[in-house]
Amino acid sequence: MVVELTENERRWALRFSHLWCHWRARDESSPLGGEFYLPAFLEAVVRPGPALAWEETPESERALFSEWRVIDQAPGSGTGALSAVRLQSDVDPLEIWHYERRFGPLRMDVDYLGYLDALLVTKGTYGWQYLFVDTSMRSIEHIHHVRSLTARLDLFPRIFPDHDYAPLRARLTERC
Repeated sequence: MVVELTENERRWALRFSHLWCHWRARDESSPLGGEFYLPAFLEAVVRPGPALAWEETPESERALFSEWRVIDQAPGSGTGALSAVRLQSDVDPLEIWHYERRFGPLRMDVDYLGYLDALLVTKGTYGWQYLFVDTSMRSIEHIHHVRSLTARLDLFPRIFPDHDYAPLRARLTERC
């Protein structure tokens, strides 16, 4: 397969090999925390895809995983969560996917630049990617994500008043 990056995608190349931040609120009882580990985009697309398949993984998911290249992960959290760009011929913009083993692969409704913009706005808080996937967060499995996203979206407008968090609150409301 040949994937040709657009001029815009080639400009995504970060000027360092990776950027990693793992943070937590000083108050240990607070749900506020986050993490991101961004490899340089061009470096990410030439690396092998993540080894996510196991013996019971359906062939369709195996094929999907083989097209993925990791663009973000949270190695310090131990959750195994990652986000990936899907390399496909003749697809523009490239798809962005999020993965946690318990929820499986979820396609995000952002491109790579949209992913980076959302990462900046959310400060890499855990679970922010669920604001950009078409899934319900009403199940008990998402209770931690919902609580922590709610707390962050209540706090961030006070800490960062120059940014409008209403669109992210609306996304959370749509999914809950």
